[in-house]
Amino acid sequence: MFSFHIYNIIIRCFYLLYSFVLLVFVFFIYINNLCFFIFKPLLTIYLSSFIYTNLLDLFYLYIQLILLISFIFLLPYLIYQIINFLTVGIFFSR
Repeated sequence: MFSFHIYNIIIRCFYLLYSFVLLVFVFFIYINNLCFFIFKPLLTIYLSSFIYTNLLDLFYLYIQLILLISFIFLLPYLIYQIINFLTVGIFFSR
């Protein structure tokens, strides 16, 4: 009885993980455009350039930005997967 539901959860988690990794790679490719889009208004108002106090500050900024934007773009798909799992459980008659 539970094997179908567990298999369904595993498949849906695999889809979510695959989608998240794909989004991370896509945003990693376009990280310069993404940073320009996000930080350009701040740079025109306050600063003319970024100031780094540590060598890895820019790297950490890129990684955090990629993970955050990837998670934000993944949220609608996550909600879709949850709703589909619940509807299969509700309307699956045996």
